[in-house]
Amino acid sequence: MDGGESKPCMVFLLYMNRSGSTLLAHLLDQYRDIGVTPEADIPDGLLLSTADIREEIDILSYLDKLYRNRKFSAWNVDRDRLERALRGMIPPYGFEHILLEILSLYFSSSHARVYIYKRGHYINHVPELRRLFPGCRFLFIERDPRAIFESQKRSVDSVSGRVMAVNAVERAIKYVRTMKLVERYSSDGDFFSLRFEDLVSDPDRAICPVLDFLGVDNRETVRSRYFQKIPESQHHLHRGILAKPALKKIDEWQKVLRHEEIDAMQWIAGRTIRSRGYELFPTSTGCLRSGFFLLWAVGHLLFRHAPAEVLRRTIKR
Repeated sequence: MDGGESKPCMVFLLYMNRSGSTLLAHLLDQYRDIGVTPEADIPDGLLLSTADIREEIDILSYLDKLYRNRKFSAWNVDRDRLERALRGMIPPYGFEHILLEILSLYFSSSHARVYIYKRGHYINHVPELRRLFPGCRFLFIERDPRAIFESQKRSVDSVSGRVMAVNAVERAIKYVRTMKLVERYSSDGDFFSLRFEDLVSDPDRAICPVLDFLGVDNRETVRSRYFQKIPESQHHLHRGILAKPALKKIDEWQKVLRHEEIDAMQWIAGRTIRSRGYELFPTSTGCLRSGFFLLWAVGHLLFRHAPAEVLRRTIKR
């Protein structure tokens, strides 16, 4: 990368939960020229309410909303400094300006020239982000969906206090939808996808093309303190990054998931699973048993989401 006055490279780290994004963030954060944020729900007008500052009075309202978020408050960005930075800009302005000011403050004590904002759900908003942040790049980490589901089943969400997933059918559907987006964008020069399994098997080899994609020529490393950046309430989810990547994480799902769950996921997402280079797993579950489980999972999914859809339609009226 060029030195001196060059603007930081803006990168969005995209993923499905429990795909290995924190491990990737931890490994990238050790490079002197790269800074990676923890997750945070920053009001953006994409996933959360509109982030437009039309007049100065909107600044305080926005900051109140921003600092109420526990994930963001753990970033320890000085509110007074951020307020002064926002007041120094002429309204109207939106999320694209606000985020860059936040990241500039967050990385102000580092040498980072590549700013990586970790926000998994942005995979659904790539076109909007390209418009808001011209020249930005996207980094996606993928993982075998059966391994994702197994990890989500035993992981408690730090906000809701509930396990991240219980329904194999729901996870399979989400995986298919997500990977369709990844396949759509993968041919674009600003989008790079890597596999968790490759990262675990040979971290150094897997990271090299990522650094090339990010344009990082200086491969000088420092001690990664990424785990310390993560809010304490989420430490239980990410302690694994402190140890050497464990190869057993690649296929541990085969021993833990019920065969009915595997069958259901492969019935829905089998074609996508194969197209992404993963093999289907032969199970010993009978067709009748798998069929009953699939019906239960679909019914459970409909029962959970139908009331929410009715409520959304009622509100729109």
